[in-house]
Amino acid sequence: MNVALLSDGMGWHLHGWVAALRRRHDVDGVFLSDADGSNEAGAREGLGERLKSVYDSPEALLRENEVEVAIVDSSPRRTPGMARAALSSGVPVIVEKPAATSPEEYAALVELANSKGLLLAMSLIDGPLVREAVRHVSEGRLGRIFSIHYMLVDHQRWRIRDRMGWVYSREEAGGGMLGHEFCHAVNNMQRIVGQEITEVTGFADVRSGEPLEVEDSVILSVRFSGGVVGAFVGGSWGPAVRDMDAPYDVSKLNLPHGFSVWGERGAIHADMDGGRFAMDLQETGPPMPERPASADGSAPRPTRVRRWETQIERPRERGAAESLFLQECLESIRGQGQPPITNEEGLRFLRVQHALYRATETGRLQVVG
Repeated sequence: MNVALLSDGMGWHLHGWVAALRRRHDVDGVFLSDADGSNEAGAREGLGERLKSVYDSPEALLRENEVEVAIVDSSPRRTPGMARAALSSGVPVIVEKPAATSPEEYAALVELANSKGLLLAMSLIDGPLVREAVRHVSEGRLGRIFSIHYMLVDHQRWRIRDRMGWVYSREEAGGGMLGHEFCHAVNNMQRIVGQEITEVTGFADVRSGEPLEVEDSVILSVRFSGGVVGAFVGGSWGPAVRDMDAPYDVSKLNLPHGFSVWGERGAIHADMDGGRFAMDLQETGPPMPERPASADGSAPRPTRVRRWETQIERPRERGAAESLFLQECLESIRGQGQPPITNEEGLRFLRVQHALYRATETGRLQVVG
């Protein structure tokens, strides 16, 4: 299998994609497009002899090589042009999120991919706890879903913004933490509930006190297509500054990352980094509150809710999440399974993202188109 790796400047997860390709035994060659020359050394270190050639444009790479899939990892301003080049050449594409600075720009890519019957997979990656929650909700274990709440606290990333390239540029990124960090959580909420977000309100603000062009804090309230309501809270508030070379689980320093789903017959509580997955489920009928013993000494009536807990470990080595995502994309491309994300789901996230920006600016609830 030959793969195209398309980059231009800093890639948000380029090291992860290189690690994912290195882990595979069926990768014969990787061809890198590296317009500014900043990624060749890292790719060559990670891939060794499997890095076959380096080009200064996607067009030149795709003209001279046949590849099964293209992975695009660059700033959201530059990603659409590279993705368009691959799609126009008939190559399925994986794009690093958020992949565009506006929904309209990404919609044109979705239209092109659909017209050619190609996969355009935005790398909104879920993980084993989310998939476990999806299973229980879809099987009806919780009954009718009332609400979902999600929280994700990042380290004070804005303190090292001088090392982060385009990330804090509105022109290059199109937005802030919601677009490139909290995007997974928002997409996870939709997957767990099994409904699309249709209405949005809240705030995308700068709370660090720094002169940032894009948000470092997000409070997002949503209504889903089936009436479920939900909220996401996230920000770069953690008291530490992550060592970007340290393992992520070490440097998170116990910052909260998890969700709760509330239903008519039970609830799910998940700690995404700790791996704890708990369910509170009714045994039979509606729950009854405990009451004190009566005067005749009879026993109190117990509640009819029981808790089940389990530990679900996730792979923590670099490239593990990208490896699974890539494998599922390849299975879909080869007609062997469903993709991990549809072309339209990536577009739906961008519409939610920019609906929150409009809500912040106007102070009014926004309908997601």
